[in-house]
Parts: sequence; structure tokens; C-alpha cells
Amino acid sequence: MVSHSIQFWLDSARKFQKDLLGLFTNRSYSAIQLVEALAYAQKPTNIVELSQEAPFQRSYSVINKILNEFGSKAIMNTVNDVEASVRAVIRVDQVEFSKITRPFSDLFFKGLPREENRRFRLFALDVTPTPRVHAHTLDDRSYVYQANQIGVPVTVGLESSVLTYLPEHSAEEANWQLPVSIERITSETSACEVAKTQLHLLDESLAADLRLTLIVADCAYGNLEPYSEYQIVIARGRTDRQGKRPFKNDQIVERKRGRPNKYASGRIRFCEDLPPGTDGGSDEESEYEDTVGRKQVTVLLNRWNEVYIEGHSETVDVVKAELFSQNDPTKTLMTPLLLILSGKHRREITALEAYQNYRRRFDIEHFFRFAKQKLLWCAYQTPDLDHQISWWWFCCMAYWLLYHVRHIGQGSTRPWHKKRDPAEPAGPGEVKRLFATRIFPVLGSPSLPPITREKSRGREAGRCFPKRTRKKAVKKHKKLRKAA
Repeated sequence: MVSHSIQFWLDSARKFQKDLLGLFTNRSYSAIQLVEALAYAQKPTNIVELSQEAPFQRSYSVINKILNEFGSKAIMNTVNDVEASVRAVIRVDQVEFSKITRPFSDLFFKGLPREENRRFRLFALDVTPTPRVHAHTLDDRSYVYQANQIGVPVTVGLESSVLTYLPEHSAEEANWQLPVSIERITSETSACEVAKTQLHLLDESLAADLRLTLIVADCAYGNLEPYSEYQIVIARGRTDRQGKRPFKNDQIVERKRGRPNKYASGRIRFCEDLPPGTDGGSDEESEYEDTVGRKQVTVLLNRWNEVYIEGHSETVDVVKAELFSQNDPTKTLMTPLLLILSGKHRREITALEAYQNYRRRFDIEHFFRFAKQKLLWCAYQTPDLDHQISWWWFCCMAYWLLYHVRHIGQGSTRPWHKKRDPAEPAGPGEVKRLFATRIFPVLGSPSLPPITREKSRGREAGRCFPKRTRKKAVKKHKKLRKAA
């Protein structure tokens, strides 16, 4: 709680720094200083500026060495040219890289806040692109979706699946989104395949907690199924999706040859507005008033229970949310929202709870915006694939460091800014602006300064490096079903 003293939050942040320092196997002091420099920089524009920040006491070349050591054990089929001193990474093993980052995820899970009033934990899954249009030597680039692209929303780069914890709303806390897992989506896999690994990690990390775990996800995870019985996945589906009722044979009839019927006759078109209880209509219908964009709206919720949808092996529940203007009840404000609920305990989540918690999924966009603008998520220009993945994790470490000092960074950042209440909770942007001037001088660092050594001889005169191999962007193709 915020009622704790400043010394309590300083001790908590210093403990996080020491725990983080102990997880690095090589160049631990340099790595923790890179995390602190990333949180310290107020308006960073590139990675070179981080080497000029006060917390980072090394040179710029050390940043490359830190990332090289972080994911070195996950590199497979590496070609080393001793004479040219060039490292060419052919493949990065995702399983081995997950083993490297697992201790960091465990540290993040330990720092999650406790639930006060909510009876379940809420997580969000989403895919974020990293544009690398001009990185012609970077391996496994593909065509990815980028929403803020002018014109056609497609670019060339990498994609990552981010699992984020969404704390419950509180007057004493600002809107923080806490990332716990990052997995790269390769050109040979999909978002759902990668998310299965993250749900497995989520189940193992919360094994002692027997409460329900809600995972809200976008359309890319429309066919995602829970890993354990205590997980409930609420994924957004396309509005043109159709379903079928399970076949119910209550009457005793003569058994016929062949496989018994699994589906009832007729399809359910969720986009159609049919009265509840009719053939194809919903099982439940309810409405309530809500505020969207400072406008009072009426939300109409329809729910179908126990239906089959393509891509799911078990039955699921479907919730359709429609927003109507209170001034004109016949006017819809946006496209209907179709939610697919899967999991053994999905009936414990009402249609209203499913809609309200899915709306919280959009909070993860605030984390992506902050990470890309203030933590240089997409700014690291490297030709090595393992360095790119490692850099995403360092951005999350810096975000968690800011989270641990959030109650210390309260107050106005500039004299000409509007004076705010000192007790008002500070968000990520406010804490980052105060980190360099007020927080870090008091917080300090557990790292030791570098030891001065003799200067290296450097490269020999006339030494030339060979050019890296240029690689084309990989086009994803749908896998065709093999004939029986």
C-alpha cells in the first residue's frame, strides 16, 4: 500500500536490483547499469546515447557485448570466422532462449501485486511488431502488420507475443501494465502456437494460486485454448464466425451404422439478430449502461452456451456485445464485439464480466506505446537476431525498475507544469521523468565501477571485414491439409 514509508519503497527497489543482478551470468555489473541507464534517459533517441548516461560507466561497445552474452547459449549453428572476427548467427533456438529468460519471468511473477477485491487474475496477450525494413542482413524477417503505418498497414520486421499482467483498478495506483513473458513469433509459427508456451509458463508460475486466471487476447489468438483447468481464455473473434450446437439425442432410437452425429442441424450466425430462445438465437440476453469516450451508451449482451466453433476441439461460449446510442436506440456506435470464452470454468464468468475485462485488454497498448517511445523498444538496429530478442527483455527490466520506484516519483516534474496533488499516483511517464533527478541519486546502484586496464591493441592495419549475407523477407504460407 502507499501508506508505507519512502524507505520501504527504496528497500523494495534495491532488493529488485540485487535480485536482477544475481540473474545475469556474465557481465552482470554492465547489464544492471544498462537497465538503469535505460530507465535514467529522459528523452533517448538511439542506443548510443545510453552509453553517455550517468548510470552507465562503460563504453558503447560494451552494450553489444552485454547482449551477446545474454542469449549466447540459445544460438545454434553459429559460424565464427576467426581471421575476420565475424559472428554469423544462422538460427536461434527458442526453447533454449526460453530457459535463459525463465528466471527473469519468475522474478517478474514475484513482483505482481496482490488482488484485493478481484476473484481472479487478469492477463493480456497481444502481438506487437518491430519494423526492420532496412535490416537486409537480419535473419527470419517477415511481413508483419503495423497499425500506425501510413497507407497499407504492412511492414517488414519481427513480431513478438507479449504476456502482460493487468492489475485491478485502484485509487492509490496508476495504470501500470506489467510484462512477464516475451516470445518471438517466427516465420514458421503462429501467435497461437507461441502463446501455448506462455500459458504453460503461466500455469507453472501460478500453480500455488488456485484462483481463476483470465487471459484476454486479440483476434490473432482466436483459436487459443487454455493450458489448465483454472485458465479461461477470452479471445476476440471475427464477426462472420459461425457455430454449431452439439447434437442431443434424448430419445431412444435404433442405432444406425457409422459415426454418431456430433453437431445438430443448422448453423449459428452470431452476427444475425435473432430473438433469444429461437433456433440460432442466444441463450441469454442482458443490457446495461456504460460510458465509452465520455458518451453514455447502452450495451446489449447476448450469450451462446456450449457451441462448437471451428478451431476449437471442445465446446465454447460466445458473447456478442453491441453498443447503442442512448439518444437513438436503433443506431449502433461500432462493429459488434464477438468474444469467445474457452475453459472448464468459463460459466463462472458472466457475459458482463467477460465484456468488461476484455475492454481492459486495450491497456496493453499503453505499455507498447511507452516502451517504443521511451524505452527504445524498436530503436536497436542490429543484424543479430539474438541481440534483438535480448533487447526486448532489457526494455522490460527497465520498465519493472520504474514500477518498483513508482511511489517515490510523486510530484511535479517541471516548475511550469500544473501543480498536482503529491498523493496522486504516478504513472510510467511521470516516474521516468523524475528518475534521473530525484530517484536515482537516492536509490543508487549495486554495481561496481569498471576497473581501468591497459588499452587493447585494436585491429591490425589493413584488416578488412567481409560483408554480411543479405537475406530476403520470408513470406508466410498457409499449410495445406494433407489428403487422408
